[in-house]
Amino acid sequence: TGVKITDVGAIIPKEVLEPQKTPERQNPLLNLIHIVKVTSGSGTYPVLKKSNRKMTEVGELEENPELGKTKITEVDYKIKTYRGELPISREAIEDAQYDLIGILQEDIQDQDEQTKLAIVADVMKSAKVVNASGLDGIKDILNTKISSVYKKSLVVTDTMFNALDKIKDKDGRYITSPTGYSFSGKTIYPVEDTLLGQEGEMKFFIGDVEYFLTLFDRMELTVNWEDNHKFGKNLASYLRFDIKKTDEDAGVFGTYTDAVA
Repeated sequence: TGVKITDVGAIIPKEVLEPQKTPERQNPLLNLIHIVKVTSGSGTYPVLKKSNRKMTEVGELEENPELGKTKITEVDYKIKTYRGELPISREAIEDAQYDLIGILQEDIQDQDEQTKLAIVADVMKSAKVVNASGLDGIKDILNTKISSVYKKSLVVTDTMFNALDKIKDKDGRYITSPTGYSFSGKTIYPVEDTLLGQEGEMKFFIGDVEYFLTLFDRMELTVNWEDNHKFGKNLASYLRFDIKKTDEDAGVFGTYTDAVA
């Protein structure tokens, strides 16, 4: 039949629900996230913070030098379950003159991404608060507030991105890259205003996303049919994961204001 029976129900086979080539995530910000596969509903994860530790040269037969105490932080995670559904009949899929399964797949994939983006944003908002005034304020954060051992990027609201995208130098040239998605050599990731604040607010997270937070993945996006008395069937989706802050030194959160000319 091509349908795999698991402990969560009859799962639509991968070759039906997904395209042959796994699509790139619509929001590239999600590609930065450190993902750890877990096999239990809760647990503790050891985190070794990034640092500038280095080895020491020694002569032949000399004892190993003291490298300093290793600072390991234990992060507790607790898996949460997220669900979504699309009411649709089997007849609609069978009789459709277009790729209905493909449309459903895109919608479910979008639900997956939007769910994770919302949780990622909540964790980012828990970072140490450092506000920025003008481009110099952003450069101060990039250059002095976060260690150079981290790979920094900017996650900004659409309103803040719009403000940055319009700033010109004294010669009338825009300061952002030709593609509009980098500043001072760091990639900019725009997100909806309401993810990091209120509509119209210029909020940002600056830092190393991969080190700042970790996604503990218990169950990837899973889809199965469930009975629905009105529509016949629901195409139900499930996610099980948790996202935790793992290195608070890796990023800051704040509000941007245009510098007064």
